[in-house]
Amino acid sequence: MTRKVYLEQCERLELQATVVSILEEQGTESVVLDQTVFHPQGGGQKGDRGSIGDVQVTDTRHGEGGEVLHIVPSAATLREGQVVQLMVDPAWRRLNSRLHSGGHLIAALVEQSLPGLRATSGHHWPGEARVAFEGSVQHDVESLVDDLNEAIRAALMRDEPIRVLGDPQVSRQIQVGGFAPVGCGGTHVASLAALESLRITRVSKKGGALRVSYTLD
Repeated sequence: MTRKVYLEQCERLELQATVVSILEEQGTESVVLDQTVFHPQGGGQKGDRGSIGDVQVTDTRHGEGGEVLHIVPSAATLREGQVVQLMVDPAWRRLNSRLHSGGHLIAALVEQSLPGLRATSGHHWPGEARVAFEGSVQHDVESLVDDLNEAIRAALMRDEPIRVLGDPQVSRQIQVGGFAPVGCGGTHVASLAALESLRITRVSKKGGALRVSYTLD
C-alpha cells in the first residue's frame, strides 16, 4: 500500500520516494511508490500531474490494493528500488484543490439555507464542476442562483480556515469554517480566501435531484 502523504499535508508538492514496482497494462505504464504526494483521481477530484525525477506523470489513479498508480508515457529510466524526487504540478493541484473546496462550501451553504436538501455527490472537475443534492425543493431554482451567490460572497468575506481533522490515514474529515466536518480524501486550500472567484452558474432539477453547477474564474 502506498503511504498517501497528501492526506496529511494538502499543500505539499514535493517528496522523496522509492520506486516499488513498474506496471504495464494494455499499453499503459504506471509507477508504484512507497509514498506519494500525488492525489489519485477519486472523490470527485481529478488526479494530479507532475513528475517523478525526469519522467512526466500525466495522471494518477487508485490501484486495487491501496497503491497509487502514477501514469507515465514511459518508465524506461526508472527501476525498482530507485530513490526518486516527486514534484506535483502546482497550478493543476491548486486548481483542483480550489474546485474541491468550493464544492464543499456550496454543499454546506445549500444544506444550511435549504434544510430539506442533502448533498449526495460532488463532481469537482475543471469546466464541469457541480454538486448534487437529494430532497424536497420548494424554491424556484432560478432564484437560487442569486441567493446562493450572495451566500458565497458573505462566506468568503469571513475568510475562515479549512481544516483537516481526525487521523488523516484512517478517519480523515474536512471542516470548512464553522460548518460540520465531513469525511473526505481530497486536497483542499487552507482558507476561503483562495475561493474569491467562486460562483454558481446554474441550478437545475433532474430526476428528483437538485444539481448546482459552479466555476472558479
